[in-house]
Amino acid sequence: RLLMLGRALEPDFLQVERLDLRTFLSDLFDSARVLAERQWSLAPVPDLVLEVDVAKLRGALLNLIDNAVGATTASDAIEIRASQKFDDGTVTIAVEDSGPGIPIEQLDSVLERFGRLGSADRDGSGLGLAIVTAVAEAHGGYFELSSAPTGGCRAAIALPSARVSAGERRTP
Repeated sequence: RLLMLGRALEPDFLQVERLDLRTFLSDLFDSARVLAERQWSLAPVPDLVLEVDVAKLRGALLNLIDNAVGATTASDAIEIRASQKFDDGTVTIAVEDSGPGIPIEQLDSVLERFGRLGSADRDGSGLGLAIVTAVAEAHGGYFELSSAPTGGCRAAIALPSARVSAGERRTP
């Protein structure tokens, strides 16, 4: 994990290819549902083709899903959702859960390398969200944590409109 963080600064970190967002998230959703018994859902996905490093984006999203599974119980909900802003074309892929969320005073610390939520995250290395952030930034985007509408955590990777395949870009 430390080596991946170090490589994130190198110019050849990304191996970019075209990705059909609907197919990608459908496959990711199918993989996620077998991780644990939860109330899983996949929100409607925009019909977009992105130019991204598919393996690294998948790994980052699986990391967010794994965090959501670890923060929830079988009666909780986890939803994967994607959207595109009409004002600037930013594409956001989010994992939202109905778990306890992250206390506001700990948001900054969990984003730091080796940052963890304490005993609730005893099996983690504290590098997962740093890697997610590195992957998002390598794509020219960003990572954000906030409260989910369901009361838990919303972890989202935002990708700039430049990552939407030229034939797929919408005009506001």
